[in-house]
Amino acid sequence: MKRLHDKALDPFRDGVAELRLGEEIHGHVATSVEHFWSPGRPLTMQERVFLKVTWADGRSVEVIEDYPTWKHDKEVWTVVDEMHDGVLVPNSHDTEYSITWLNGDQRERAWLTYGPRD
Repeated sequence: MKRLHDKALDPFRDGVAELRLGEEIHGHVATSVEHFWSPGRPLTMQERVFLKVTWADGRSVEVIEDYPTWKHDKEVWTVVDEMHDGVLVPNSHDTEYSITWLNGDQRERAWLTYGPRD
């Protein structure tokens, strides 16, 4: 069975980004990519993205799943495309946050705090 590996999803592979309004950090989003099987493409393991949003006040955590859809012979994502554009509008908010991806040691430390627990 063929396994897809979309290079455009590389920033989402165990990634962490800050959610900002202006200069103020309002939370973090930890992202991971997993393979899944779909009856629409039975010979291919597709990729999906999981996002875990943790707000700065620590009181609210939400998980968002994003799957590719096909429109006009092109794969289209909802949240992934937003984040490629440098923004995120979490499901429970109408607010558009800018995102800043963390790298290196900063990402490693943030992953321990904001990444998935299981």
